[in-house]
Amino acid sequence: MCAGNTAMTHFLLGLPSSTLRKNPYVAAALRPPPVRAAEVGIHINPRGLLYTMPGIGGWVGGDITAGILASGIHRSAQLILFVDIGTNGEIVLGCRD
Repeated sequence: MCAGNTAMTHFLLGLPSSTLRKNPYVAAALRPPPVRAAEVGIHINPRGLLYTMPGIGGWVGGDITAGILASGIHRSAQLILFVDIGTNGEIVLGCRD
């Protein structure tokens, strides 16, 4: 399993990324199917599969999705602020509601 922003996931999987840099910032895939890890240069079991965290949109990728799941925002009764500072920055404010 791997998680990255939308651009990094596209680069890893060899997906076309030209539409990511132009408005309306459309991803080639937000939920790419699993691939053989060896096909993208990850040397594990030759038949091992690599799954990527799904993205939410062109600029809200699997990295922020993973952060939401890992932090438990989606299960919390309390309001939580999650900040991802990286290639681009995303801020999530929410709770289970």
